[in-house]
Formats: sequence, C-alpha cells, structure tokens
Amino acid sequence: MGFRRLAMYAMAISTTALVVAGAGDPASGARQPRSFGSQTTTIDSQRPSTTSTNSRRARSFGTTTPTTSAPTTTTPAPAPTAVSELRPVGSPVLSDADAASRVRRSGWEPRPDNAIQNQTVPTAAQLSTFHSYTGQWGNCDHLRQKVTGNFRGTTDEIIQWAAWKWGLPEDTVRAAAASESWWRMSTVGDNGMSFGLMQIKSVERWHGGTFPLSRDATAFNADYYAGMVRHYFEGCATWLKDYSYNGFTYGAGDLWGSVGAWYSGDWHSNASHSYVNDVYRNQTNRVWATSGF
Repeated sequence: MGFRRLAMYAMAISTTALVVAGAGDPASGARQPRSFGSQTTTIDSQRPSTTSTNSRRARSFGTTTPTTSAPTTTTPAPAPTAVSELRPVGSPVLSDADAASRVRRSGWEPRPDNAIQNQTVPTAAQLSTFHSYTGQWGNCDHLRQKVTGNFRGTTDEIIQWAAWKWGLPEDTVRAAAASESWWRMSTVGDNGMSFGLMQIKSVERWHGGTFPLSRDATAFNADYYAGMVRHYFEGCATWLKDYSYNGFTYGAGDLWGSVGAWYSGDWHSNASHSYVNDVYRNQTNRVWATSGF
C-alpha cells in the first residue's frame, strides 16, 4: 500500500532482538528504500507495545467570568496540552473540527517549502472523485469515506491533526513522515509514483483517487495515511492473512504491524520489520527535534 524502507525490527516484550526471515510481496507495490542523512543511534531492543491503550491527558479550557462592575469578559482558552496517543480498536474517528481543536498551535515550521501545500484543502469535486473509489480498504471502506484533508496549519500541526483524528500516537506519525519524506511535500519517490509527506503511491488499484491531492495537499496526504494505518489496526484488511510472515497472522490491535504494512503491503515480513525499525529509530531519537532536521 503506500510503502518504504530499511534494516531489522526490534520485537517482543523481552529485551531480545528478533532476527526474521521472509520478504515483502512485490505485488503490493513496496517502495525502494531511500536514506536521509546518517542516523546511527542504536535502538533499544524493547519493542513498543502494539496493543496498549494509553489514555489521553486532560485538557483545560478558559472560563467566562461575569462581574457586576464591568461587562462580561471571556478568558481566552489556553492552548491544548495533551498529545495524541493510541486509541484502542473500535474507537470512533474524531471529526475534523474535534481533531483540529486538540492541535497545539505553535507556529513551528521546519519545512517552509510546504507552505502552499499546507494551506491547500481538497475541493468538493476532488473529494467526490476520491470517495467514488470503493472497495480499497477491505471491510472498512466506511473509514475511507472519512478522509477529507480538511485542515490547514504548519507541517507539524497537520501531523498532530491527522494523529488525533485517527487515534494514532503523534510521535509515530512524525517518525513515519521522517522515514517517508523527511517531512518534505516535494518528495517524489519510486520512479515518479509516490508523492508527498507519506509517499502515497499513485496506483489506482491501491490508492484510487488520491492523486494529485497526495502531491498538492499536505493535510489530505496525512489524513489518508493515518486512516489507512488505522484500517490495518482495526483488522479490516483481512486479505493480509495471505501475506503474513515470521509466525505472525494478521489481526487487529497491532500498531507496528500496521505501520509496517503501509510500507510493505504485507504483515511482518522482513521488509516490514526493516521499515518499522527505521521508524522506531526516528521516534526514539525524535529526529524532527534534532539539529539539522
């Protein structure tokens, strides 16, 4: 499905790294790896939990305080402080507006070249075309209909928005965006077939109706990616049972399996583990916050 890259995946709940065998299915459209600078920090062999359902931290809002001696005034609401974390299987998808209300607006923009794409949202006609493609998300095509790209902000704010909307850990989405494009919407990969922040492949069989929105609108690109990872996580892509490797069988509730499937189009193959290893390293190192990013 929209797919990417590199070396071994740290698994299990012990401290022993798992060396795996297998390969991604070429028919899935797996993309060839690219590298972005040198990232050599050793990864801890402990794999992050794929099934935990961390609760979100509460946000506080301002209140209206009427007085008898002056006109009623409204105290501005402080910026949200909670971060998006993994919501459990079966959780509802947030509305665009609800997700937007949770974004922490900092104005930080490491990729000013994304400015035009960050302010571009799909037209009604473009969304109609996109939504006319059905049957691509298995048992969860109803989730595909929720992809709108209806948000504007900085690159990081867009990542936050997509993570909140679909119930994914925002740092995982940040890390995957680093693996895919180094956060550059101008990135074109796979010999001109994959576009934008999350490198969505312009192949109608898998991602019908996504191009040129995948190239031109950052929020649509991130929205589609997060929704597709969520549909893997929800257990909707039942066809992946035929593409399961290394003793794993496709099922709901596996976040890292879902992240890897985006890249390789299969479940826990060598290619998937290699890609997840790279994303996990980016997440552990928080590469988006490092000098030179």
